[in-house]
Amino acid sequence: MEGSKTSRPTIVTIVSILTLLGAIANLGMAFGGASTLGLPAWMRPLSLIIAIGSAASFWGLWKMRTWGFYLYAALIVINQVVAISTSGFNVVSLVVSVAFVAALYKHLPEMK
Repeated sequence: MEGSKTSRPTIVTIVSILTLLGAIANLGMAFGGASTLGLPAWMRPLSLIIAIGSAASFWGLWKMRTWGFYLYAALIVINQVVAISTSGFNVVSLVVSVAFVAALYKHLPEMK
């Protein structure tokens, strides 16, 4: 018997797509955007690392893998630390990020 296919919850799909869009935005930051915004030079390589991590997280979440959730949560923590260190901290961003992590965590038992 072929394995049953678990449907992906809507919130996981939404967060996955937003994560992919974030990966694309971070690629833009890595290849010139950081310097034009007057951000520190270390933001360019960090943006590339975050872009790669975000793309991997997108794939993991899209495929309903637990590692995708844990990678996503780790990237949220890194992004908040960077935001604080660059004076870019925003309470709304923190609240939305925590809400997304909580929503994904609710579906963690459904992930492989």
